[in-house]
Amino acid sequence: MPAADPKRAISFDVFTLDLNRCALLCDGVEVPLRRQAFDMLRYLVENPGRLITKDELIHAIWRKTAVSDDSLVRCVRDIREALGDTDHRIIETVRGRGYRFAAALSSTASAVNSQAWRRFLTAGWRPAGLLGGAALIAIVGIGAIGYRAQTSPVAAASHHAILGQAVITGERSSKTIREALTHFGKALAVDPDWVPALLGYASVLVIQVGGDWVPPDQHPALLQQAQAAVHRALGLEPSSHRAHQLRGILLRMRGDPDASVAVFERALQLNPAASWTHAEYGRAKIDLGRAVEALVDIETALRLNPAEAAIHVWYFWAGMAALHAGMHEEAVRWLQKALEARPIYPHPVPLLAAAYAETGREAEARALVARHLARTPALTLHSVRREYPAHNAVVAKQRARIAQVLRSLGIPDG
Repeated sequence: MPAADPKRAISFDVFTLDLNRCALLCDGVEVPLRRQAFDMLRYLVENPGRLITKDELIHAIWRKTAVSDDSLVRCVRDIREALGDTDHRIIETVRGRGYRFAAALSSTASAVNSQAWRRFLTAGWRPAGLLGGAALIAIVGIGAIGYRAQTSPVAAASHHAILGQAVITGERSSKTIREALTHFGKALAVDPDWVPALLGYASVLVIQVGGDWVPPDQHPALLQQAQAAVHRALGLEPSSHRAHQLRGILLRMRGDPDASVAVFERALQLNPAASWTHAEYGRAKIDLGRAVEALVDIETALRLNPAEAAIHVWYFWAGMAALHAGMHEEAVRWLQKALEARPIYPHPVPLLAAAYAETGREAEARALVARHLARTPALTLHSVRREYPAHNAVVAKQRARIAQVLRSLGIPDG
């Protein structure tokens, strides 16, 4: 088979557009892309750095066929998904006007970054695993190959960042958390401005605090360190959706849900399809007493990503929102789904007991509380209030009602 004419190929980042085959390649492997999406990407690549209006794109791709903006948006979404362009660094959106191809064109692609690795490093933070074991092993293998192939600071930082993310993926322990922090620390020692490492480091600190892996008296210092890392990342990449997402989580965890909601809104402007940001947006609204709105946001996350590995967390938050809103049957449904998805997940149990009691199923509620207290004798109303503080009068009233029900079911004040 004759070699492809190099003049008929355009390379950028880790990708190559093979114009002979009308194919998008990543490290020589074809990335599936619909023909219209390929044609749009080709048009953008052939006009680098120039603002291309929506009308120009529609005329160039569909010519005389009448199409809606939805077709255009779908193509852009498909292209970004194929490129792993979660932060819109390759295809920039110029709001209300059009799009700009922002990546530098090159003759060769770096061996360090693969499509899978790029997606792994730029994925939005999530408290459970990002990828399954087989895919993860493959990605770490790619990272190791890239690290051996190049000895630049970028390669070394990339290598440690991907290992850090790999260690923290899946089931967690104090050992894996320490290992992840060590890898991210090594990445930042090589390159203090490596954004994936900054965000990975911050995410592990958030996991430590959110999962109670460290004593409560250490929480403020760890959250401060995480905030500093996210602040640095935002200074380097102001349009990083993942950095804004983590900043919103930190603000909520530090007791400022108002500011958190505003930051999540900014993150969703950067990436409207980010399912975890929609879920976190809803979780923050629960703390503001806006439970009905919160449920809508969490349901949006579920529609966007029904196969999420940590879907039990979203079910729990949906149940929490429904309980706060007085939608007790809905709360039962969501909280039961959370426990069905992950039976060892303890957080939904007290709220499910409260929802049972509110729907007249008091015997089931008391039995559930008794079993839970046998497994978690440290559970008290004081610990519940500490975990779910009230930030305004509306949410204070909602949580006082839940606490009253839990007290009637036998949970001690503490």
